[in-house]
Amino acid sequence: MFEKFKYLCLRSLDVAWVVVILLLPLTSFPLLSRLAGNTMVAPASFIPPLWVILFWFIFYLIKRGRLPRETIHFLFFITVGLVASASAFFLDTPPFKDGNLLGEEIRALVTLAIGASFYLVSSSWLAQSRSRLESTLKWINISGVFLLLWALVQGIFIYLNQGNYPPLVVNLQHLVSSGNLFATRITAFAYEPSWLGHQLNLLFLPFWFAATISGLSTFRFRLWKLSLENILLGCGVVVLFLASRVGTLSLLLIITFLVIYLNVYLARRLHAWSLPLLFKLPTLLQKILRSLLPVLLFLAFLGIYALGALGLG
Repeated sequence: MFEKFKYLCLRSLDVAWVVVILLLPLTSFPLLSRLAGNTMVAPASFIPPLWVILFWFIFYLIKRGRLPRETIHFLFFITVGLVASASAFFLDTPPFKDGNLLGEEIRALVTLAIGASFYLVSSSWLAQSRSRLESTLKWINISGVFLLLWALVQGIFIYLNQGNYPPLVVNLQHLVSSGNLFATRITAFAYEPSWLGHQLNLLFLPFWFAATISGLSTFRFRLWKLSLENILLGCGVVVLFLASRVGTLSLLLIITFLVIYLNVYLARRLHAWSLPLLFKLPTLLQKILRSLLPVLLFLAFLGIYALGALGLG
């Protein structure tokens, strides 16, 4: 009897974790928003982790379970946030509307607590086994499919019906988000377009991009030679460009970093490839070319990007 009860508890934890992933796109769930005083930040995925915290994470810590090493940096971030919040009481803060410092601090600390619980629980949970990580990645894909499908529905009415949504779409949106639909921007399940952009940039697009680069997939599904992650990556980028200008700028900055990284990699490969050829030249010419080669590579890349920018313009 005890073994059966233990088995059911373990399965309930797995179910709770799946629900967490599926509810991630719901960042301003109306029921939670009303319970929290009509706050904008009310993630529906905050509820299931409570079950995991109470019946797994606390016992995991009691049994001296180890947190991932990356947690050290996150705990430092939390410490800085707490110190900054406490220091605010010693500043001469002018009044603003009907807000007060204590109320704003409480809301900020609750948000920080939600983020900390998500990070600590998820990092510890996924570190226990590879099967948990693989299962989580599958459900992230499924959650992303629902997000993109709802974004596609909104996009259809924006571009074919000038943002005039039928009552059914409006009512469904109000069931999952306390925000309103936009006439010219896609929000999916988020409160506003920028929130959708942050969701895509921080969770979904990095995972789909990594799966595309590595050639790995959590599903055997293929459309010709395209995996599900390949398709979701393309659709996610399109949705991001249609949803949020801030999200688009963030994505472009990420791409810029990747391009710079690729430049450094290619420059090193070209430099290594050219060195054997230099040994065939006279010594003086070798010294000159070795000094000029990095400059020439830099000018070559700069010319390529200048032509690309001109063509894009």
